[in-house]
Amino acid sequence: MDAKSTDADSVFVGTSGRESFYFLTDQLASDRLIINLFKDRNKIFSKGTSLDYSLNNYNNNLSISLTANVGTTSLSANLSALTINDNGLTGEGNDEAQIFDISPVQFKKAPIPFFIKPTSISNYTVKGVTLNGSITGRLYDSNNQEVDTSYYSISSLNSSISGVDTDYWFYGNLTYDDGLSEVDTFTLGVSAEFTNSTDSFQLTGRSVSFSIYPKDYYYFAKTNEDVDYTEIFKSLRFQEILLDKNILFDDFIGSIFGNLSSNNSSLGKTLNEKIFNFVNNKVNIDTCDISSLISISNQLDETSNVYDDSLFNFPPEIIKLMNLFSTDFNQFKGTENVFSENFNDRGITTKEKYGKNLGSEIDTYAYTVTAGTDIVALEKFSNSYCLLNTYQPICAVDTLQYKLSEYSSDWGWPLVLPQSFISTDLSKFYTFYEYTSGFEGTVYDGIINYSDILNTFNVSTALSSFKGDNNIEDIAIRNALFSSLSII
Repeated sequence: MDAKSTDADSVFVGTSGRESFYFLTDQLASDRLIINLFKDRNKIFSKGTSLDYSLNNYNNNLSISLTANVGTTSLSANLSALTINDNGLTGEGNDEAQIFDISPVQFKKAPIPFFIKPTSISNYTVKGVTLNGSITGRLYDSNNQEVDTSYYSISSLNSSISGVDTDYWFYGNLTYDDGLSEVDTFTLGVSAEFTNSTDSFQLTGRSVSFSIYPKDYYYFAKTNEDVDYTEIFKSLRFQEILLDKNILFDDFIGSIFGNLSSNNSSLGKTLNEKIFNFVNNKVNIDTCDISSLISISNQLDETSNVYDDSLFNFPPEIIKLMNLFSTDFNQFKGTENVFSENFNDRGITTKEKYGKNLGSEIDTYAYTVTAGTDIVALEKFSNSYCLLNTYQPICAVDTLQYKLSEYSSDWGWPLVLPQSFISTDLSKFYTFYEYTSGFEGTVYDGIINYSDILNTFNVSTALSSFKGDNNIEDIAIRNALFSSLSII
């Protein structure tokens, strides 16, 4: 209906215009493209009954259909590289977030699936090409050196996705195992030739870096798991006829109950840990397992517990880790003994246990004290030791070095001396020693046994390195899951 601005109830709705839009499409240049334009009637900006402009709802809809020719572009100017990721789904265009990159945590002997496809310089998937020949894959270490092919294999690299008919989207499986117990970091590189029936294009690509861990790289040994039932049974064979029956005790009984090097899932270690850790596992709310914590909560009618214990149905290796990791981190790893004033050697000269911080005796008259190099004083009367801060005398003598024989009460040391004391009498009351820094380092009040030969967890590990994606806790759970499924 034609209308003028002077007509009654007419409303100004805007003017037509011209705009150019550029986009990428998979259609051939000979095809015509249909473009449909419409106006959302709920979002028509116009003058309403209050004479103010706002978004108004009109019953009439604008719908326009246009046709346009698809222009051609140079593939050689737009092809960029081969993209490698975990499942083939990548960000398109300006969407640079790649949430499906190959996981940074992988395991030796476990297949690492990956997808590759050609992309343009604008970060779009290029579909109008066909693979010419085969795809070549190479593995590179952290020094960008090519890895020996005897350590890895790449299978199904030239296979397209089942049920998807494409000549540009391919997948493969990488499997790596060098037989060592170390962690290695790698990147995967691929190269291939693609064609669009007229031109050929040689493309290459690199994945993000990922680390490959050996099985049980992080092993958490609980207290009272370091038991050798093979040797225990051997120690009980009092009959002479059994003394040389090593096959019975090592191969038969030993395979049932295990030894010190057996996994914590062995019968002997499992029984020993459950017996000796019974109180901590069942009663102590700081260290008990999850099922016991739920039972204690139900016993006390604790209504804030919303955890459904029926869901706690996992393989034994997963349950063990969940019980460990649900413990407070400080309770989990324990506290290291940092006592650094172990001076009394108790007459033992080796100082492996006692007197670790007590150094060699020093000559009271000839020794020169250096600021920052602390010394130890032994009071002869009480046989008590005292660590002396050698920075304190600086304010008195204004130097970084000074004679010990020049000592005066102005130095601020906690030495007990008579009022009539003179410096030459210092050795009558005290014996002085060099100070050996360090501490004993025993870990206590934790549930991890650091003396177990299988344990690989370090007490100095920070919480930020332990919790979170791709950190120690996450890696250990993945390891247990893959192991339960016999993947590694």
